[in-house]
Amino acid sequence: MIITSFLVIYVLIAIPFIPWLTHISMTKSSTESCGWANYKQFKENWNKYEWTPLRHYPKFFENEEHKCYFHVGVIKFENKGMKIRDPISYWLAKRYVRKLHKLPSVKW
Repeated sequence: MIITSFLVIYVLIAIPFIPWLTHISMTKSSTESCGWANYKQFKENWNKYEWTPLRHYPKFFENEEHKCYFHVGVIKFENKGMKIRDPISYWLAKRYVRKLHKLPSVKW
């Protein structure tokens, strides 16, 4: 009983970290250089550029002129990766993009 309770608590705590850790791994592996940022820095950088939705993926964006990219957990500004510092900031960044571009939320 105690072990089961521990495992349930562990899983509930670990679930928010999975997308964030995937984001860090993918950003690091798909860019030559990358750095850390918080939600405020993400918003400042996001608002500097004009974003175009990708043709076949309307929830993902790019700016070819400045080599900026927001796709499947990878965030690039001027060809440099941006790793978000914590899971909450990463969630806020994704939410900001969704609300700004009036994208529907995922329904399961």
